[in-house]
This record gives sequence, C-alpha cells and structure tokens, in this order.
Amino acid sequence: MLSRSQVKRVLDCPSKPLLILALELVNLKEKERVAIEYVDIKGYTEEQTAEILNISRSSITKYRKNAYNKMGKVWEKEKSIKTILEG
Repeated sequence: MLSRSQVKRVLDCPSKPLLILALELVNLKEKERVAIEYVDIKGYTEEQTAEILNISRSSITKYRKNAYNKMGKVWEKEKSIKTILEG
C-alpha cells in the first residue's frame, strides 16, 4: 500500500485531468470523495469543510482516512500512479 505521503503527492498532481483519472480508479463513497475534494484538492481546512457540509470535523477526518487507505491500496498497483510519483 502507498504511504499517506505518497497518496498526498498524487493528490497534489498539477495535472487535473490526470488527477481525475486517478480518482476514478478508486471506489470512494460520495462522502469520502467530497472530503478529499474540499480538503486535499481545493485547500479548505477540515473545519471549513465540516461547516460547509454541515457535519462534524471528526467525520471529515474519518472520511479522509478511509479515502487515503482506499487510494493507497488501489494506486499501489497502477503504473500510471507510479509515473506521477516518479516525476
């Protein structure tokens, strides 16, 4: 499984089309996807995201943790993701 820092490097990929394709490889629940979108892609804090979505910050933390685990497992097997990490 990819480490949390490796997953974050993929999420920080400057190519948005490539990032969208990478995210489509992972079967994220809607809440997990939205938490990743707001915090990791758009740059909101967990607190701001929780307020926008009208849920607790701890829920945002949980959704992101679950999403990172799923992304780490799926992306570990993908050559295209390894290309992003290498370069």
